[in-house]
Amino acid sequence: MSGRGNSGSPKSPLAPLLFLLALLLGGCGTARDQRPHEGPQTSGTTVVLDVDHRPFRLQVPASYDGGRPVPLVVGLHGWGGDGARIGGQLGLTTSTDSRGWLLALPDGTVDSRGRRFWNASAACCNLDGAAVDDVAYLSHVVEAVAADYAVDPARVYVAGLSNGGFMAHRLACERSDLVSAVVAVAGTTAADPPACTPTEGVSVLQVHGTADAVIRYEGGALLPGHPYASAPDTVAAWREREHCSTAARPGPPLDSDASLPGAETSRTTWPGCDDRSAVSLWTVAGGAHSPQVTAAFADALVGWLAHHDAVRRPPRR
Repeated sequence: MSGRGNSGSPKSPLAPLLFLLALLLGGCGTARDQRPHEGPQTSGTTVVLDVDHRPFRLQVPASYDGGRPVPLVVGLHGWGGDGARIGGQLGLTTSTDSRGWLLALPDGTVDSRGRRFWNASAACCNLDGAAVDDVAYLSHVVEAVAADYAVDPARVYVAGLSNGGFMAHRLACERSDLVSAVVAVAGTTAADPPACTPTEGVSVLQVHGTADAVIRYEGGALLPGHPYASAPDTVAAWREREHCSTAARPGPPLDSDASLPGAETSRTTWPGCDDRSAVSLWTVAGGAHSPQVTAAFADALVGWLAHHDAVRRPPRR
């Protein structure tokens, strides 16, 4: 993660931990205030929209013509990262463009240490306790794109890394009416999260390395008193919420991390969830916090979204 400076006190007992987070985590207003942009139908470009006084980039695929609704992916960076980099870190820039999908790349809020964050969970990574409503902001991002572009409302996806992964889980809990599938890479949920009651089915993919030293595969805590769940426990909780089949469906191994030899990633899916959604766990054997993703991984990630989005039906009662 590249930083923007660290204003934390060197006398703080948390300083070593925050320095580690700065190296690894991001290496990886409520009223809408949209500024109209020039040429909203221009394909093959990246435009900038301003929502809630927080500008974000929108990549418009070369094939876009506005004649038919297309999927929208929202990419969420890690702590200290930014929208300009996350598209490349997860391979979204190329993989979405090749499929003709829109890609929104928003930025989190800058904290007192000069690092961007998402207010996703007590476990990660609003270190200042700032009153930031990122659920509302990201909802407005989707609405702003849909106002000017032909977005398929049944195919709105979120893919996040680290802190962005935590935020993806929160959006799945609180805005299942808006997003039909999420991907969390190296980001889980709080070990004892607030009530998570999605109103519609939502598909969830958890991708996690077994050697992740920041957000550990087996669970842990970044700060005392705020533990996060393990990758398997996160998936198990989603399987219970979504009433998935108990029968796991293994998939072929995947070479997802260029820094590791062979096809190191095992893939398991639990189908038959609410509204034909699915829950999946991809375990990267020996994988660290910030993977060096392969083209195969990027294509598989977007392919998973394309095949596992939940069917949009009337909300549950």
